[in-house]
Amino acid sequence: MSTTHRNALALVAAWTVALALAACDSQGGHFSPSTDTPMVAEQYLGLPVEPLDDVEDLDLPFPGLLAVGPSADRVWLGAPEGLAWLDVNDADAHVVDRLPGAYLAFVGDDTMYRAGFQAQSIAKYDLSGQPREVSRGAARWPLGVAATRDVLWLTNHRTSTLLRLDPDDLRVTQRIQLGHAGVDDVIGAGELAWVGDTLWMISIGDPTVYAVDGHTGNVLREVSLGAEDAAGLKATSAGLWSWVGNRTDDPGYDSLVLVDPDRGTMITRVPLREPADLVGDQVAMVSDPVEVDGEIWVAFDQYVVHLDAHHDWRPDRVLGLPDGTAVISTVVAGDYLWYESPLPAPHVSRVPLDDLAP
Repeated sequence: MSTTHRNALALVAAWTVALALAACDSQGGHFSPSTDTPMVAEQYLGLPVEPLDDVEDLDLPFPGLLAVGPSADRVWLGAPEGLAWLDVNDADAHVVDRLPGAYLAFVGDDTMYRAGFQAQSIAKYDLSGQPREVSRGAARWPLGVAATRDVLWLTNHRTSTLLRLDPDDLRVTQRIQLGHAGVDDVIGAGELAWVGDTLWMISIGDPTVYAVDGHTGNVLREVSLGAEDAAGLKATSAGLWSWVGNRTDDPGYDSLVLVDPDRGTMITRVPLREPADLVGDQVAMVSDPVEVDGEIWVAFDQYVVHLDAHHDWRPDRVLGLPDGTAVISTVVAGDYLWYESPLPAPHVSRVPLDDLAP
């Protein structure tokens, strides 16, 4: 695969790799670290690594990308193998269906939308009782999904188009061209994030984040991220976070950027990975930051790193996950930090939040 094409698929590579591996080991569950994976270093980013001893590996029907709804009483798994939810206390898994779809978005506690990139589908679920699908439609290459009671938004990654859909019958009612779209280079529209009533969208190959009116789709502003590639988009109280990197010689995503959504400016860029240390599909394996009691943590590769808001978001604490881990999805729910990793075998694990306390 060429360098350009690799980067074109960068945003979807994380879950594609993970779930392709899962297809070879659909049992998920417990795993044994590979003997040829690297050991957790004693230091990383110039800081001592504190090994996490309370990592719990979960026994699941399949691994998948993680998501939580507004009530955060369940952790959801979206995957080509199916949809499931986990009890935040005992981590028992409950399979909803065996239909494909990895990207999830919630409206209140009773509605969920589910996009399937490879299946090219969008589905609506009723969560008010036993979770069930209530409608399904076709959607071309959906990568980002966001919704309110009145509107459903999707991104078509291959055409770099933001789509507005009717939230009930899932019919496309508006198409907005944003960012770059190429014939061979899949470097288009990516993930979506709400900041109040404003919808933010990331375009991978620019890379740029766009703010649009969450109801009309009118473009309000755009912010260049000053790199060649980007992945992910996460809103926290600090602002909007995204991974960035440069595609020259396949270095992979090496830094997080923080965007002030009110001013429409990039606040900082935080180097977190050494490109020379990234090999194979690891270059595109990154996970969005999470917020714990107002503090920002980011899990990537085999580390969980705290970012210091008082010192330009520089890392000031590093926690070590089991050898060979490569985190690609992270959420906080209940008393735990939950993560998915495709390596050294596809699995989902959780870490007590007490381990992240000062």
